[in-house]
Amino acid sequence: MSGFYKTPDIDIINEWILKLNSLLKDVLSVNGSDQVLIEAYIMQAILTYFYEKEKDPMFSVMHGMRDKMFNVTRCSVETVMMAQIVTALYMEDQNDFP
Repeated sequence: MSGFYKTPDIDIINEWILKLNSLLKDVLSVNGSDQVLIEAYIMQAILTYFYEKEKDPMFSVMHGMRDKMFNVTRCSVETVMMAQIVTALYMEDQNDFP
């Protein structure tokens, strides 16, 4: 599979998120097309979870994703499910989780 797809470097994803966030932070769309930022946060969360394994960067990614999801007017079911899966992965690693 590595011959067909290469996972982007986490630094590239972090820069991409910063640019997207600065461009789209105040954008609200009637049809929910602003969910591209949520999908970018999901990609960042997955890469952060598997490559960095630190709580602080993952928490800030989850916080940004949560804030954007609260403000989006429409969001696809697939995006919501992926956000919930990433949140569950994060919560599963917490020591104080019941």
